[in-house]
Amino acid sequence: MTARGRHRRPRRRRSIAASTALVLCLIAVSGYFRLRADRTDALSRGAPVPSSSTTSSSPSTSPKIIGVATATGASTPRTATTPVHLTIPSIGVSTDLESLKLLANGALQTPSQWDVAGWYTGGVVPGQIGPAVIAGHVDSTRGPAVFYRLHALVAGATILVAEQSGTVLSFVVDRVQVYPKDHFPTTTVYGPAPIAELRLITCAGEFDRRTGNYLSNLVVLAHLT
Repeated sequence: MTARGRHRRPRRRRSIAASTALVLCLIAVSGYFRLRADRTDALSRGAPVPSSSTTSSSPSTSPKIIGVATATGASTPRTATTPVHLTIPSIGVSTDLESLKLLANGALQTPSQWDVAGWYTGGVVPGQIGPAVIAGHVDSTRGPAVFYRLHALVAGATILVAEQSGTVLSFVVDRVQVYPKDHFPTTTVYGPAPIAELRLITCAGEFDRRTGNYLSNLVVLAHLT
């Protein structure tokens, strides 16, 4: 089920409990990391793990845009560096990337700001073989957040990830899916992949005011071109 036209938003005026729910949404996604924290090496497939002190700088003025996927669908191994910026031209997203890690309780750390997305440093580095994960909030107590329009992405759209080295990686969207949290397809979203892939994750679906939480997650699946 795609998210187009089906992502209902709560009103901008929220209680503190609703604000807390935005954090809980991303933590719910991190159930995968809690269950598989001991398999990080297998997931990253040997990709270098960058320092958690990611530099939030903008891409260079004359970036080198590359892709490494071949016509047969296999990726050529390359040395990736820390991702620092995410751009999605078709929906107007341009955000620096902060580093996200696992907390002491095994949950995935959430971005510290509503308008900034974060990359999970314990997984795959964007551009390396496997699924790299970038998460962001959908909205906040003040209105739309960085991934508010993620539901509007369509297959074929371009996603650009700038590395600290100045290189810009170009990914193309394969599909956009909304998954109920109690039926989240862990293997589909996070399982091993033979090529360099990207996952963008945020909250979606109905907002349950009784529990103060969203009922679904929206996932964008893309691959390096």
